[in-house]
Amino acid sequence: MTRTAAKTGINPMALIAIEQYFPPKRRIVEDGLAYHMLPPESRIFVKLMQPNWVRNWMIRQSEKSLPGIWGGMLCRKRYVDDKLIESTLIHHQKIKKSHFGVNSVAKLQ
Repeated sequence: MTRTAAKTGINPMALIAIEQYFPPKRRIVEDGLAYHMLPPESRIFVKLMQPNWVRNWMIRQSEKSLPGIWGGMLCRKRYVDDKLIESTLIHHQKIKKSHFGVNSVAKLQ
């Protein structure tokens, strides 16, 4: 069961790796590690998507069979990334405030 579950992340990660071939201003997701996390056979597939015409053809085909899949997966990943960053910043601010309080108490004594 765990091997099967682990394989479900390969396709979305390949999609994110392919996204990195778009110019930076056109990307929905920035993830320089996506390609490196893929197994070798998936890396070959991603490399084949480098030319614009191949990538555009692939997107058109996936949108014909499953409308919205390409953008939907990328937007979902972007949303999760944004929420993780947001929660990390909030957590960091709380730690910073509590750390300030500890220093203040220590100096008062």
